[in-house]
Amino acid sequence: MKEVPVPDDSEFFDQDTIPESRLDEDFLASSDEKRARTTDDDETLWVAARGVIDKLCKNKLFDWFRYPVDTVKLNIPEYDKIIPEKMDLGTIRKRIDNRDDPANSMNSLQDVIDHVYKVVNNAKTFNSSPAHAVHIRAISLGQVFDLLWAVNVKPLLGKKRPAEVGLEDDGDESMDEATAEAEVEAEPEAEAETAKSDVVQSDAEVPELPSGPVIPEAAPIAIPVEPEVPAKTSAQLRNERIESLNEQLNELGEVMTEDDSTRLLEVLRIPVDEADELNIDLHEYSDEILNDVESYLKAMKSRLGV
Repeated sequence: MKEVPVPDDSEFFDQDTIPESRLDEDFLASSDEKRARTTDDDETLWVAARGVIDKLCKNKLFDWFRYPVDTVKLNIPEYDKIIPEKMDLGTIRKRIDNRDDPANSMNSLQDVIDHVYKVVNNAKTFNSSPAHAVHIRAISLGQVFDLLWAVNVKPLLGKKRPAEVGLEDDGDESMDEATAEAEVEAEPEAEAETAKSDVVQSDAEVPELPSGPVIPEAAPIAIPVEPEVPAKTSAQLRNERIESLNEQLNELGEVMTEDDSTRLLEVLRIPVDEADELNIDLHEYSDEILNDVESYLKAMKSRLGV
């Protein structure tokens, strides 16, 4: 499977400014088509979720995931076949801002979570090698999202689940009001039953009521560090140099004149009468002679205008 080459930020990603959130009362006014309403508490949660996506977009580590994958610039035409459902952080941000549009598939906070992990899983699936830079960065994206969500959104949820925070129809709201009225009517009866129970169990020890859910302190966000590439040894550098010289000699061999060949033999300190059985192995030559070979090739390229 062909993997996405690591793109250059300046070439493929514009450093645009993050637009201000449009999550205000005017923008969230219910449409005639859907007749949806958002509670004040829910709006606070949506703003917090939007803030998490904004932080991911502003983080330079995740620039690769801010925009849809450009299969033309990256030369990966097979991407559309391997990844049928594309997603990116910028699209998530737009869908949150326009979530009253049914076409945006952003009906609850659970959709925000699912969309972010679609970005993560798409990148890992297409760049399947665990050592690939995009694969590693995608894992980091998921980890940082989890931490930001735990710090900024989860404390505001309380006992709600992400799937319960979204746009509700008028019919559902009416049902909620009816349920609330029924609970109010049932309160006096419940209080009376509680009073009777207190009288009967007045001599018994009253158990301590459990406290509410304890929200653990969020761990500090650990920004992943790129693994250091070990420095090359002198032997590796020498081998790379010799390979480069061999490639240049092979490229110029077709246009090399007899005088050029004679000059090369002089550079390599090889007598002309031994040239008939010549088998050059640059690994056997000293760095001084390799320097002379480089100078010879540079002069020949200059003369040929290469």
